[in-house]
Amino acid sequence: MVEQQTHPKQVNPSSTGQWTIQKIITWSTDFLKKSEVGSSARLDVELLLCEVLKLSRIELYTNYDRPLTESERAQFKELLKRRRNFEPIAYILGHKQFYKHTFKINEHALIPRSDTEILLEEAVSFLRDRNHESAKILDLGTGCGCIALSLAQEFSSAQVLAVDISPDAIKLSKENSDILRVNNVSFECSDIRIHTFWESDHRFDLIVSNPPYICPTEKDGLPAGVLQYEPHLALFAEDEGTHFYKLMAKHAKKLLAPKGKLIVEVGYLQSQEVAKIFEVNDWTKVSFRSDYAGHVRVVSAQLAD
Repeated sequence: MVEQQTHPKQVNPSSTGQWTIQKIITWSTDFLKKSEVGSSARLDVELLLCEVLKLSRIELYTNYDRPLTESERAQFKELLKRRRNFEPIAYILGHKQFYKHTFKINEHALIPRSDTEILLEEAVSFLRDRNHESAKILDLGTGCGCIALSLAQEFSSAQVLAVDISPDAIKLSKENSDILRVNNVSFECSDIRIHTFWESDHRFDLIVSNPPYICPTEKDGLPAGVLQYEPHLALFAEDEGTHFYKLMAKHAKKLLAPKGKLIVEVGYLQSQEVAKIFEVNDWTKVSFRSDYAGHVRVVSAQLAD
């Protein structure tokens, strides 16, 4: 229970001009900590203030004594209330930095995370090693398009197909394509669980995917912000979280060109299970890549020669 004296309406007292940037940061950080939002309270407050004041974080520090106007305090109060209710900061701001670019974000797609940058780095490394500057790439479960569009930016001669089951996610990824002025990505709204999806004459040098991989029984262990706000369709998978890996292991080989590669993100305890799934389906050269905390978060596989 949040104590009465920590209600966010205190951020908007009578217009006295006393609520400076420094005072807002101090009070609001304490408020979020008491509200159990998490260890990022101060960073969250600073990002929200940057959004309202249209300042960089450096500019916040150099303008600590600047008072907020009544309008600015009201805007900040509304954003703070949303964060207090565990809404992820990326959804509140409407954008998130990923790899080298900033992507528009909304509730129809997962928030890009640093773990997925590991997958992207592995994909870039593979294509560069093979001199696949004009590769054909398939991104399964594209969400906001962060993987597909980042690869398209890295390899301007490549042809990228971004697929998602959600029409809203496809709309969002197209918006990001327009924002970033990427013209070598096409988009398709499809359900890869339907066998006809895999019956295609297209062949790809690389297939990448950050599929749903959380077991539904693990819902109660997720952070409130993830469970309440991020799309469950992109989070949870049957077969204890392995359903989409089994699907890709069985069918993705039909869409790969010779010496093509499949690269997937996995949960931090799933790598060995996913490797076994690939191996029993005649994939070879199964390899792993760890995140910076030492957890294996990417599994790659190729077909037997």
